[in-house]
Amino acid sequence: MASLPAQVSTESGAFTRAAPRAAVIDADPHRTRRLVAILGTRGGVEPSGADLLVMGFDRLGPTERDEVARLREELPDTPLLVVVERLDPRTARDALAAGADALVLNDEAGTSLAPAAQAALAGQISLPHSFGDGFRRPSLSRREKQVLGLVVMGLLNAEIAAKLHVTESTVKSHLTSCFAKLGVRTRSEATALILDPEGGLGLGVLAISTTDDDDGA
Repeated sequence: MASLPAQVSTESGAFTRAAPRAAVIDADPHRTRRLVAILGTRGGVEPSGADLLVMGFDRLGPTERDEVARLREELPDTPLLVVVERLDPRTARDALAAGADALVLNDEAGTSLAPAAQAALAGQISLPHSFGDGFRRPSLSRREKQVLGLVVMGLLNAEIAAKLHVTESTVKSHLTSCFAKLGVRTRSEATALILDPEGGLGLGVLAISTTDDDDGA
């Protein structure tokens, strides 16, 4: 299994480099032992004395994000990695916003945790490749942009259908596709993601016009 570099010495003893000390914080003792072994670090290091923080979770809900934010506030300069069993693009964005420097899926920790730790120590942010698309500007059709624009304006499905001269079921179909591309579950989450002044996608992803020069209903 991959691990952080152990102490290195030249024959003359002129150069030594100690392995970073990592504090693993996880309510699951089995996962804790596994993460400690992967990192090749000594267990029981106090967070305040660690070079690297690793937090393990089953999921990333509001409580877990608050824990990440609290630890980030207490130790603002210490790289913080989050290992989680399941993740989606929206919760990944929330974790990064809370202060995580890296996100690693537990199933991939054996190959990904040590490189993510090295990246964090070098000042880089990392996340699973499978979530890359969730952080890029989504590719929306013109009609999807129109529907989202009207959602952001506060219109209901029936009102959107009337403006675009389509059925409500067509509006719902477009919204389902939009939500999947944005990595959100509800209208309010989609609106928040677009309008967030710090990390939002911005109004540039929308098309407010309701003219019919698009790729179809």
